[in-house]
Amino acid sequence: MEKLIKRLRTEAKSNDVGDRKVDEKDAENMPYLHAVVKELLRKHPPTYFSLTHAVTEPTTLAGYDIPTDVNVEIYLPGISERTRNCGRTHQSSSRNDSFRGTRTRI
Repeated sequence: MEKLIKRLRTEAKSNDVGDRKVDEKDAENMPYLHAVVKELLRKHPPTYFSLTHAVTEPTTLAGYDIPTDVNVEIYLPGISERTRNCGRTHQSSSRNDSFRGTRTRI
């Protein structure tokens, strides 16, 4: 965590932020800040379920048959913890639990 904060401060200083708060214009030129915020939202989403999706025609989702007139909600933290979505399991070396800030797409 200490390295993360130090790198954020270094990025802020390189954008002449100084001691004032980072504003929206500053943030546009701070890719590491964007990566940190995206990772924070991935690990701690503001809501745990997506907006409800109404099924308009019969479909199959993850091997389950979904009939019409059914509402489907997606559990967002479950998506970010899946090996298939993040490349590693959250149970193993917890690589997707530790933020490195170098591979996050902006």
